[in-house]
Amino acid sequence: MAFEVLDSFSAVRFTQSIWDLLQRNVTLVTVATVICSLVSLGRYVNSPWRRLPPGPRGLPFLGNALDLSQHQWLKFTEWRKDYGEIVYVSALGQPIIVLNSQKVAADLLDRRAAIYSDRPRNIVASEIMTEGLLIRFFALW
Repeated sequence: MAFEVLDSFSAVRFTQSIWDLLQRNVTLVTVATVICSLVSLGRYVNSPWRRLPPGPRGLPFLGNALDLSQHQWLKFTEWRKDYGEIVYVSALGQPIIVLNSQKVAADLLDRRAAIYSDRPRNIVASEIMTEGLLIRFFALW
């Protein structure tokens, strides 16, 4: 019992000492708050999630998983009318990009394939089995 009283007394004293320290250093707290705010704003502005195509807003944690039923193509067609040819959807944290026309799909996946695709280095084939003699594919255009 005495230990609990001493423990709560120490916690109150510790909290009071921190509060006194913060009151004495108002400028330090203000500068730290401004710096944290600027860093957060910079990270938000430069976030890659802001440059995604438009799409429907989903529920927290679930995203649009409840919208994706058995007949997903009907929902994709509906979203095409609202958001355009390229739609971003998140389902249970899994990002999904829906390409709603053959023209957009051919443009992105055929003509710009070198930009959007890359293969990881195959260490077994290129270095161990061939002792580094296997040449890796590089796009020349």
